[in-house]
Amino acid sequence: MATRVKGFSGLLLSCWQAEATFSPCGAYRWELHRPIPSRDHRSEQRRVLLFIGLNPSRADGLRDDPTLRRLQRFSQHWEYHHLVVLNLFARISPSPSLLCRCAEPIGAENDLILHSWFQQWAQQPTWDLWMGWGVGGRLMQRDKAVLRMLNDVSDQRGVLPPPFVTGLTKAGDPRHPLYLPSDVQRVAWAVPFLDEPHSAPVSDLPSPVWRTDRSGAFHVT
Repeated sequence: MATRVKGFSGLLLSCWQAEATFSPCGAYRWELHRPIPSRDHRSEQRRVLLFIGLNPSRADGLRDDPTLRRLQRFSQHWEYHHLVVLNLFARISPSPSLLCRCAEPIGAENDLILHSWFQQWAQQPTWDLWMGWGVGGRLMQRDKAVLRMLNDVSDQRGVLPPPFVTGLTKAGDPRHPLYLPSDVQRVAWAVPFLDEPHSAPVSDLPSPVWRTDRSGAFHVT
C-alpha cells in the first residue's frame, strides 16, 4: 500500500512489504520498497539491495513502472530479499527533462534520507549498494554531492564490498538499468576524484568484478 507521510519511513526494515514514502505535496518520492521473492525462505540473513537512480517516475506502493520492474528482476536473479529505491533527485516525473525546469528537483528531505541509508549500508554485511543514474546525475553537480555524502561513511564499510555499477557510460557515469542485458555483471566502482571537473577523462584501468557464491556473499575476481 502506498503511504504518503510528512517525514520518511523508519530506516530499520522491520517488515518486508511494498510501500513508498512521499512529501506532503505528493511531488517528491523519498524512497520505495519492494520485497523480492526468494527461493530460500529459511534464510535468516535478509539480503538488501539499495539502488540509487536519477529521479522517481510513476511507481508507488502499489504500482510498478518499467524501471522498477527491471530492478526487481535483477534483484531476484541476484538473490536479494528486499529492494530499496532511492534517487539523486526526489522530484517525481516520467521525463527527466523536467528536472532542468524544476526550481527544486532535489527535495528538502532527500539528503537526510540518503545519508541515513548510506550509514546503514556501511554497517550491514548483507546489504549492497547499486549506482545507476546515468548521465543525468551531472545536473547541478548532484552526483558529486551524493558521492561526497557516501565518502563520509565509507570508512565504516571496512572490508565489505564497495558500491557497484553495471557498467559506465562513455563519460564515466553509472549506467541506467532499464536496457541492460539480463546477464550483466556487477562491477565494483571506485568513486571518482570528486574535485575533478566532469570533463576529466575516465580511468582505463579495469575494475574488479564482484561475484556471488551460493551463500550470497561477494567475492572479487
